[in-house]
Amino acid sequence: MTASATSSGCGRAYPSPWVGTDFEGATRAGPPPPGFSAFFRNRKTHFVSVSRRNFMVESEPTIDVTTAAKLLMLTPDRVTQLVRAGHIKRAARGRYALVDVVQGYVRYLKAEARKGSRTAAHSRIQEAKAQEIELRLAEKRRQLIPLEDALFVVEVTTATFRDELLGLPARFTRDMDLRRKLEAETHESLNRMATAAGAAAKSFREGGDPQRSRRMADVASQLPELGDFIPCPRVAYHEAGHFVVALLFGIECDYVEAHSTNGIAQLSLTVPVETDWRLLVVLRAGRFAEGIRSNLTHRPTLEELEHDMLDDQATGYLGRSDLSKIIVALVTDYGDDFMTQYRALEVTTIDILSRNPVRAAIRAVANDLMRVGRLSGADASAIASRHIAPGSLNMEKPQWVS
Repeated sequence: MTASATSSGCGRAYPSPWVGTDFEGATRAGPPPPGFSAFFRNRKTHFVSVSRRNFMVESEPTIDVTTAAKLLMLTPDRVTQLVRAGHIKRAARGRYALVDVVQGYVRYLKAEARKGSRTAAHSRIQEAKAQEIELRLAEKRRQLIPLEDALFVVEVTTATFRDELLGLPARFTRDMDLRRKLEAETHESLNRMATAAGAAAKSFREGGDPQRSRRMADVASQLPELGDFIPCPRVAYHEAGHFVVALLFGIECDYVEAHSTNGIAQLSLTVPVETDWRLLVVLRAGRFAEGIRSNLTHRPTLEELEHDMLDDQATGYLGRSDLSKIIVALVTDYGDDFMTQYRALEVTTIDILSRNPVRAAIRAVANDLMRVGRLSGADASAIASRHIAPGSLNMEKPQWVS
């Protein structure tokens, strides 16, 4: 029959001889080890298996503050702060249970995240209240008026202007032929102004860009009728080149047009050419895109460039043509060294146009321009987007750009 021994201070009977494992993992038999009752009272000590002849005690692993700091990627001082704040429990002097360290730090991070979320929400509420107060004050000071009141003032002013303008031919002359000519011009002017005003008012109500609405209204009034349209492949590829490269850079375009006498790709930007190097590439893309139709790339000689500039001067296009805009911008920035920068610009542009998806997009837009003569920015984008992704050309600033 096996006798039982009672561990002092514990009040529990343990089988004798006692069989278990010590803290180095070795099997031990005999009376309970010294201090066993103290480990038993520690809540971190638990039984793995119990029988009359087999008893095992294990203690959860503990670590010191330096190890805890390495585990959490913090400094020892920061771990000590978390202990003092109650986030991490201390198992014994200078010792911390591994589970308590990890769980305590996770609880601390979650609490900080909730606190940050509440702070951000409170900040948004305060900003909204401040904006509301500012709007009320601006309204009381008559610095802010309802949209309908503003439109009413515009309508009254426009009606007065219209009435005065309509009476001008009769006050100006009694010659009926001259009066009828003046009346016709007056009505055309009023119709253009009415179209622009209507587009701007609609844009204001819908929260759009009134300046762009005005440009689009001007475009609609100035575009030639389709009956006047005569297709021109060279102009179509030229304007398609402008449009596609602008689209690659993420620059919006109001419309693109190409016919036998002229063409234009109206960009939505209103900034000067010299402020954005991308616009220089867009401008030069038109000339080189003309060669895509015949798979040729021609870089003009210095003599050809001089001839083009003289031709622009003779025809009044100096400062208005693509080439002269580029030259003026480069001369302004680089002085006598502008030709070196121009040749580098050509290399950048040709590199972009040599990519197969870009060439396919230019061909697609040019083919539609030769068919219908003009395309809205949205329609041309839809055609080009079958081959390229708008805004996908995230080029770093070339070395030739100062």
